[in-house]
Amino acid sequence: MNPDKKQKAGMVGALLLFLGAFAPVLKMPLGSLNYMGLHFFINFSPFGDGVIILILAVASFLLILYNKEQALFVTSLISLMVLITTYMEFQEDLVWKYRFVDGIAQLGWGVPILLIGITLIFYAALGKSSHKEEVN
Repeated sequence: MNPDKKQKAGMVGALLLFLGAFAPVLKMPLGSLNYMGLHFFINFSPFGDGVIILILAVASFLLILYNKEQALFVTSLISLMVLITTYMEFQEDLVWKYRFVDGIAQLGWGVPILLIGITLIFYAALGKSSHKEEVN
């Protein structure tokens, strides 16, 4: 397999999405939380949005390997919806449960990593590059 520019971008996006689940998404004075721990912090459940993001990252990578770029629209949009849902859940739930967090919690550097990964996967979903491959 000789990946084109969009496939390479999608592979990088899937890798960023995978790594972004372990990067800090919430900064507080006492420390930071990654996507895997954030759901546990909010709902006291070990399975949540971070696991979904990991599954979507692996699925996106496999879809790129098997040249199923059109299906990447689904994985990128679901990833974005999960990220937005988590943010809304944080805003509504966490601030009410833990009033001490209100005003002092900030988004961590993992959020831009996740967004860049989603954007690159969406870019890869646009299909093959417009230039034709040269045949030797």
